[in-house]
Amino acid sequence: MAEVKIILEKLYPPCTMPISNENLAIFLRFAEQYDVEEIRRQCEQFIIGSEPSLEMALLAEQYRLTTGVGSFSLACHA
Repeated sequence: MAEVKIILEKLYPPCTMPISNENLAIFLRFAEQYDVEEIRRQCEQFIIGSEPSLEMALLAEQYRLTTGVGSFSLACHA
């Protein structure tokens, strides 16, 4: 039930729920399942602006994020 609340807060303005490390996987899963491109784009931007980590690289790969993620993934493996 908590995940539904998080998604609804993101979908209905005013959007006060920022994407964070704690809710990123929830948003990505939702965006893929329901084809919500705007949330997917915001998640991708969050990953690109984040400190490189293996978890972020795995999420980017799992959800097939592309813009700038290749360099992000490479930085994680360096």
